[in-house]
Amino acid sequence: MDYLLGLCIGTSSTKALITNIEGKIIASSFLEYQIDSPFPGWTEQNPNLWLESSIKVIRNILNISKVNPKDIISLGISGQMHTTVFLDENNNVIRPAPLWNDQRTFNECNYLLNNIGLKKILELTSNKPITSFSLPKILWLRNNEINNFKRLRKFCLSKDYVKLGLSGKLSTDPSDASGTLCFDVQNYRWSEDLFNMLKLDLSILPEVRPSSEFSASLSKEASRKTGLQQGLPILTGTADTAGEMLGNGISKDGDCLLILGTGGVLLNYHSKYYENDGNLDMFCYPDGKYYSLGVTLSSSASLIWALNKIGLDFTQIERKVDRDIKYLDFKNYIEKDKFSILEKQVKEILPGANGLIFLPYLTGERAPYSDPDARGVLFGLNMNHGKRHILRAVMEGVTFSQRDCYEIVKNKGFDSKNIVISGGGAKSE
Repeated sequence: MDYLLGLCIGTSSTKALITNIEGKIIASSFLEYQIDSPFPGWTEQNPNLWLESSIKVIRNILNISKVNPKDIISLGISGQMHTTVFLDENNNVIRPAPLWNDQRTFNECNYLLNNIGLKKILELTSNKPITSFSLPKILWLRNNEINNFKRLRKFCLSKDYVKLGLSGKLSTDPSDASGTLCFDVQNYRWSEDLFNMLKLDLSILPEVRPSSEFSASLSKEASRKTGLQQGLPILTGTADTAGEMLGNGISKDGDCLLILGTGGVLLNYHSKYYENDGNLDMFCYPDGKYYSLGVTLSSSASLIWALNKIGLDFTQIERKVDRDIKYLDFKNYIEKDKFSILEKQVKEILPGANGLIFLPYLTGERAPYSDPDARGVLFGLNMNHGKRHILRAVMEGVTFSQRDCYEIVKNKGFDSKNIVISGGGAKSE
């Protein structure tokens, strides 16, 4: 029987999945790792950590699945968008890779807006400068680490680096390239005009290959380390958001995918290009079409903040907990079921939280109000509000932030009849 192997290079873990040709999951494996933050606002990782983790999860999934490596016919890789890897002439990593949520490039974004202008940048890339994108990171390297910048020969994204490590071949795909602010999204090519305006060398741009093309094969060394067959075909792969859309069957105009994780991401598929005003991001879809993306930076992160800093209302919980459970370990019981308890508590509060409003901008915001300095707000507190009102307001604030993004989608003429919800928040009633 033939099998397919997939890898996803996430922000907090690398995941592996084996399926059969019909898509039935045979086995899965993951390995967690840390994010480094050497200075306030910085988030980065050593790209070799992703490669080492990929090798480990592959070996582990082969062990637990008992699948013969000879029966695995292809490898596909997706990964976190925007996280930028700087490579020297030997394809060695120059420095840790700034992640998608790194905020160090605020000055570089302002430079682009003040010297190139928003209108021109939208014309060339279909996106506005934000700290997530690769281009501001490249400019930051030039402005702050000149010796490292002089060593720069190529840059790539997370999945591209893992593919490079497994095959020796470097390329990216349109879905990831379009999230760099270096790419002409409308025409599926690098924006040479923008690079020339900024006096950047075009040679640092990686080759762009179709997402579904077999653009590499497993090397002898990678075969020895992973246990996979040498020569195994490797797809160019996709950005993680594009891959999630594909996996959830998002393929018709107006279809939306709402991913409720640490951040909330609203993704909207559209077969035709439209001029973007910058309120949402616009990227290339693996089938040659397009998708728009709106991000609420603190989705479940807002709920976790509220639970950690404000906490559940314990006044009635102990009476409702089974006597045996309470005697065993009440604290562990609460920790295990805190989200289900949270839902039960907020259901007791009427919609609107008695006039209490929460703005979920705990770490700035990306869409539709792109502002790294935006901050969270609880508005309308009075003496009648308790913990449950605050928790309800937090849940509503996150929901309305996602609704802000969806209203932009509707105003573009895509009033979706098909919205798929995924991520941990999909478990919510």
